[in-house]
Amino acid sequence: MVPSVFSIKIWLARTPTVEEARPARCPCCGVASRPLGRPLNLHGHGQRERQVRGPLEIGKAPRLAGLWLRRYLCRCCQASMTVGPLGLVAHRLFSIAALGLALCLWGCQQEAAVQVRRQIDPLSY
Repeated sequence: MVPSVFSIKIWLARTPTVEEARPARCPCCGVASRPLGRPLNLHGHGQRERQVRGPLEIGKAPRLAGLWLRRYLCRCCQASMTVGPLGLVAHRLFSIAALGLALCLWGCQQEAAVQVRRQIDPLSY
């Protein structure tokens, strides 16, 4: 997953356009996505829905939100990539901020795991 310049809060308010989210380079082969005077190398390749969990602001209730991530295909190396907001971690349901907050609450403030889960996970009981 390639991080974009947009935060999760901005991405939730409005999914960036294909042009806004396009990476500057292919992360696999390093070719420029928009070389001057030449055709595009990274083409939009659809969207993918992704779930993100955790509070969006300190002191706020945790949320369960769905995002539409952008996908791109490199014409040079045929690699496909997913572009998402800053703060998402590949293969994790929780944002980086939620994971950091959970570690701080559990490790530094010595809160019980059940209490930490209630503050971080919107699906905790």
